[in-house]
Amino acid sequence: MQVDLSRRLTLALCALFISFLVITGSAPSVAQNRLARAPVYPVGGIVGDFNGDGRADLLSVGSGTLKLAAGTTSGSFAAPTTLLTISGSPLAIASGDFNGDGKQDIVLAMPSTINVYLGNGNGTYQAPKISSYTGGVSRLVVAQINRDTHLDLVVSVINGAQSSINVLLGNGNGTFQTARKTTLTDELPLDFAIGDVNMDGVSDVTVSDLFQFQELLGNGDGTFRVLNSFPIDSYEGYGHMVITDFTGDGKPDLVVSNLTPFSPMATAAM
Repeated sequence: MQVDLSRRLTLALCALFISFLVITGSAPSVAQNRLARAPVYPVGGIVGDFNGDGRADLLSVGSGTLKLAAGTTSGSFAAPTTLLTISGSPLAIASGDFNGDGKQDIVLAMPSTINVYLGNGNGTYQAPKISSYTGGVSRLVVAQINRDTHLDLVVSVINGAQSSINVLLGNGNGTFQTARKTTLTDELPLDFAIGDVNMDGVSDVTVSDLFQFQELLGNGDGTFRVLNSFPIDSYEGYGHMVITDFTGDGKPDLVVSNLTPFSPMATAAM
């Protein structure tokens, strides 16, 4: 009796599955095949709410133009439109609220100037506030370097054979102080990361070149104490760096992406 009941249940399940195939014309699809393919947008740069509608937008920079792909209610992005027309080719771009009005502002590193565009909160921007410098920028980062609440700018600058980390302390009104320069002893800086690596409450800067790393311990005023360089095992070329606590022990760690295909990441505890 039990055998007969089991056989009937098996036959019923087989018939149900065959009916499914007849109706749908295919076997059940796996979960990932039911997901919609994400669209690809031909822009790159930074993300933020640049038009004040509460949705994330994509901001890309090119020769002579700054383009905005506005976020939509469906989670996609509209076709890029020209947000700003600029003179020259920007070397780096970043954003932040530099005057404390709750609106996203934009900063561009140009070949010889730092241009700050204060946002009006509706996708338009004021005329740029310009600071001059000498050399070429390899990276621009917005951070809090000294002990006030204003956003500051950290710029790696290459000037001939000499390279430096320049800090422009923010005044909180969209303007910045004259750059405070810390000269590097290593080769040309290709990337840097900001974090409190010695846990003294002050932001520090870790700089990488083609072969090694150099630590700049912050003094809390936009200047740094330059320590000796240190290598990382298996590090073979420039990659992006991140400083954060990956191990959960309360101490900052440094993770570096490696350009060598066979060893993509090297890790060192600070």
